[in-house]
Amino acid sequence: MKIRIYSHDSEHTRLARELRDAGHRVISDDRRLPLQEADLVLVHWEWMRSDSRNDLAKVCRVHAESAVWVFDAPSDRDSALSLFALGAVDVVSAAFGHPVLLAKIERFGGIASPVKDVFEFGSYRFLDDRRTVICAGEEVFLTEKEYALALYLFRSGGDLVRRADLLRQIWGTGSQLHSRSVDVHLSRVRKKLTLDERSGWVLGSVYGQGYRLMPIGGDRGAIERSPLHQRFMAAQAI
Repeated sequence: MKIRIYSHDSEHTRLARELRDAGHRVISDDRRLPLQEADLVLVHWEWMRSDSRNDLAKVCRVHAESAVWVFDAPSDRDSALSLFALGAVDVVSAAFGHPVLLAKIERFGGIASPVKDVFEFGSYRFLDDRRTVICAGEEVFLTEKEYALALYLFRSGGDLVRRADLLRQIWGTGSQLHSRSVDVHLSRVRKKLTLDERSGWVLGSVYGQGYRLMPIGGDRGAIERSPLHQRFMAAQAI
């Protein structure tokens, strides 16, 4: 289930970790990124109290298609009624803590199915069935095409990836997409995943040929011998 959290940093980090461990996808709350549709929106009571601009009614309007819950709320009746009046779908008292909140979420969305395909490359973790990338423990927002590009490059095992291959594999055979769009998408992937010396992976272009993603100081032979890379190469031969 896709869940967005409105809370202070310390609470956000703790709850986000618990939700991911339970198999849910926590949507980034970075306001510089496009607003994503969420199945459930969790609003922390203390987040609302700390700043008058953190308005529950506004959150409910922005996420009109999602269920909005308030958690860690006071347990008295009047507080609960006022939150419902502002648009909350459910209110979870602070007296119950996170265990009850997590149990209610599981009941609300059904038991999360286990992750079927997980690909790990250093500090990068791709959850294929949820189209999610975890980098150094933090979720990174990628569009569908950016995710597909990133995974394709990582799975290439350091091999040269030609522009024509990307067009065929990511956009479909015979795509009329302008080649500049490929560069734009790759630039976004490089920036969002920090594919430079800081991360230990570098995404570079090979003039007139294509692109190559390689670990800095990595063992190219070890990459080529990995089962994941061998499956990838076998799929390209089909």
